Amino acid sequence: MPYISHEQREHLDKDITNLVNTLVTISGDKGLDGCVNYVITRIVSKVYNTPYSNYAQKANGIKAFECAKLEYYRRVMAPYEDTKIETEGDVY
Repeated sequence: MPYISHEQREHLDKDITNLVNTLVTISGDKGLDGCVNYVITRIVSKVYNTPYSNYAQKANGIKAFECAKLEYYRRVMAPYEDTKIETEGDVY
């Protein structure tokens, strides 16, 4: 769940903004998806795949990926698709 405290956000948001700016700058029109994938994979791997982590801790990386994916779909993609249904017409 991405709903963390405002204090935690304050610690993270500046670095996230800098990272996003770097991603856009270095990737241009090509390679942005690969760069984003690289960053996400590296972060999850560094957090959950340590030399001392067990199966459950490593599996939490998959949970983080999956929950982030579902939340992105729920908050970003579904409203976009709803708008397209209104403008282009429903399939069903």
